[in-house]
This record gives sequence, structure tokens and C-alpha cells, in this order.
Amino acid sequence: MTARKPAIAVVGLILGLPWVAGGQEALVIRPKALGDQVQAKDVQNPAHGVWRGVTGFRLHLNRTPPMYTSGPRDDGARPTATVRLLRRGSGETFVRLEWTDATAQQLRPGQRLPDVGEEHVYHAQTEGTADFADAACVMLPQQRQAASPGPSITMGDKTTPVDLYYWRAGGGFQVLKASGISTITDTGTAGSGGAVRTKTGWSVVFSVGNAPARTPITFAIWDGAKQHRDGIKYFSLWCEVG
Repeated sequence: MTARKPAIAVVGLILGLPWVAGGQEALVIRPKALGDQVQAKDVQNPAHGVWRGVTGFRLHLNRTPPMYTSGPRDDGARPTATVRLLRRGSGETFVRLEWTDATAQQLRPGQRLPDVGEEHVYHAQTEGTADFADAACVMLPQQRQAASPGPSITMGDKTTPVDLYYWRAGGGFQVLKASGISTITDTGTAGSGGAVRTKTGWSVVFSVGNAPARTPITFAIWDGAKQHRDGIKYFSLWCEVG
């Protein structure tokens, strides 16, 4: 799928918690080896048989604190989220993120409304300005290598920038980059992956390029029905690719 302009929903991807402290065991997600003969389009299908037998890693999700005085409050509920990794012999890594979500909220495209004047002046108008889509993101450092401590969990920084692999229901995939809060830019690279609605929520596969052992990796999920957007979301600790 073709990458679109950076979505504002990614701003402030993750807030709050640091990398696992020194001396503590890292949260390791171990990928299953995948032969290069398997087609990428098959791996990007969350329902494809290639994912059978891949061990799932259960995420512990946190909720960001209130961002606005009138914003949605934390209801204390958390989705059940599981991550699985596949890695080709070439190093190319695929992430399948699954989570529970009782409702499917998708991006609503703008509608061109009738008006007076020259047609080129009037652009597509946003409908449902209080509606927000479900979304998810995988964040890794641009330098794919062991790092402890890892990049800042608030979108990296100038010395340790990050890559963001973002998906939004109804909007597709984007590959973005950042070097701190409010620095997100479009890489111009088309995002790739696949998403399906399941009986209990969403299952999304992200293609994230090379991710060798001990590369930090972290995740965020937005629930549109709960008015999640921007920095309002669920997020995980930094984990580590095994």
C-alpha cells in the first residue's frame, strides 16, 4: 500500500516509561526463522498458515495520562495484545500484532459538498470530526542494533532517531520517522503489511525491515471508540527482538 502523509494520530506515540533498568531481564520477543522462498505477500496476510506455530508474546499495555482537560478519561480497561515475529534468512522481519477491540472504527474519507463558487476552491470536507479510527504502530530505532538504554520512548531524540510503522483502519500503512516529540515526518517510503478484522478485534502484520537480535521494539494501539487519537492510546514497554 502507498504511504500517505503523516497522520496526526501518531504525534506523541509513547509517553512515560523507560527502557528495562540495568541488571533486569529484558522483555524478549523471539522470532521464528522463515525461509526466503516464502512470498512476502503471504507473510503479510495475518491469516496465512505461515503464522501457525509462531510463539506469541503477551504485551503489558499502559494508558497515557489525560492529554486534554476535556479529553477521554482512562476507564481502567486494557485490550489483550499479542505479538509474533517472523524473520527471513536475509534479516527481513515481520511483526504480527493482535489485540481485542469490540468495535471496528475506520477512517471516514472526506466528502466534497455542494457549494457556490469555483469548484477547485472547495476541498473534501471532513465528516464525523468527533470520530476516530482504530490504529496501531510499531516503533524501532533507525540504527538496528543492541541498545541499552534504548532510544527515548517519547519518539526518540536527535542522537537516536526512530522509525514508525503505522497502520490506521481505513487508511492503510505508513512509514514515518521521528527524532523527538512533534518531529514526525513522512519517509516517502510506501508502508507494507496486511490487516484483518477478527472475531475479537484486529490482526495486523507490519513489514519492518531488518531487526537483528537485541534491537529495541515497542508498540502502541489506539481505540477509536474510546476517542483515542494523538498521544491518547495504549502503549507497551520497550521490548527486545530475540
